[in-house]
Amino acid sequence: MMSNHYHLVLKIDLAAQKGLSPFNVVARWTTLFSGNAIVTKYLKGDIYPCNPRIFCIIFNM
Repeated sequence: MMSNHYHLVLKIDLAAQKGLSPFNVVARWTTLFSGNAIVTKYLKGDIYPCNPRIFCIIFNM
């Protein structure tokens, strides 16, 4: 038995999952864990997802 990690079994409500935007997912995640600088900028609206894998940074001058 290993004591340095956990295994979780999750049940995902697909209907609820499909109703969440990327912003909602990030906002919920940060209620449990602290976010890094990119997450903070995303929640402030300084960056946005260009597509599911790339974030674009908006420079406010």
